[in-house]
Amino acid sequence: LALRDMLGLYRFKKVRFDTQMYGVVGNAVQHSMSPAVHNASFDLLDINGLYVPLLVPDAEVLNEMVPRALKSGFKGFSVTIPHKENVMKLVDELDPIAKQIGAINTVVLQSDGRTK
Repeated sequence: LALRDMLGLYRFKKVRFDTQMYGVVGNAVQHSMSPAVHNASFDLLDINGLYVPLLVPDAEVLNEMVPRALKSGFKGFSVTIPHKENVMKLVDELDPIAKQIGAINTVVLQSDGRTK
């Protein structure tokens, strides 16, 4: 990670113990525009949040990473290729449309601790 990105894109000097963490989960996330878009929005709206890319190479790593990250304080994830189908079995509640489609692109930690 370049210092320029750490200070600019990821707003390192603004990160605090209570910063809400979010991320994009996938394989080949290093070129995702999601961190730039979300972090710029957080900054513009004065939201104490940080959005990071999370490289997850396969389903085995996904199965370990998602529960561990949520227990560590992440509030949610965008999900991209190749995990849109595999992540379905890791959430507590599926939206009817997600069931119909057979894939999801967002995991949210609800206030009751359940994932949707």
